Amino acid sequence: MKAAKKSRVKRSSKATTSGSDLAKTALCGTLPKVKKIIQAGAKLDASDRDGFTPLMLAITGGNLKIATYFIEQGADVNRRNRRGQTALMLAAQDGRKEIVEHLIRAGADVLAVDKEKMSAVSWAACRGDFPEVISTLVTFKADPNVRDVRGVTPLMAASLLGYSNSVAVLLTVGADEEIKLRGRTAYQMASEKGYSEVCRTIKAVLKSRPPREFWASTTD
Repeated sequence: MKAAKKSRVKRSSKATTSGSDLAKTALCGTLPKVKKIIQAGAKLDASDRDGFTPLMLAITGGNLKIATYFIEQGADVNRRNRRGQTALMLAAQDGRKEIVEHLIRAGADVLAVDKEKMSAVSWAACRGDFPEVISTLVTFKADPNVRDVRGVTPLMAASLLGYSNSVAVLLTVGADEEIKLRGRTAYQMASEKGYSEVCRTIKAVLKSRPPREFWASTTD
């Protein structure tokens, strides 16, 4: 009886160790070492105390080959960390278009929001000027007008931060420039911040963009 219990404890300890090794290697290791740890029995979707899976850690660490390997091995692309973030949100906030595409093809939910009601588009708009990522997400039916818990839209976030390229793409794919927060539109927010390039971008895109009726018809 004691021997059996000791054996179970030993196996549990080994699994915990391999899971920890996988997390560390996913973050800053090599693909051959990851494969070796997986073959040794580490769980592909084991999460750390913050809810980060090896796939999430690989994305966070910029280890794109490892992240791609996890996706190809069937990692759960819609698992969430303690903040409610998915791997897609983490890839989007770092501007990793290639991984974003891999995740979407593997079934990542482009409409998912975290505990702050931020989607992958929201994160892409507020963490850098990542127009290609935003375009990719919206192409796969992500909502360009999603509002977080504060009422901020991706267009507002990009405008407030001076990300003119993202602003241009958001408006081009149908973001609503008339949405207001505390009585101010994205244009007014950019103007107050002194982002003249963003203001010029908004004016230029709106001048050439199809009327709003066009976007309504394409989303029916």
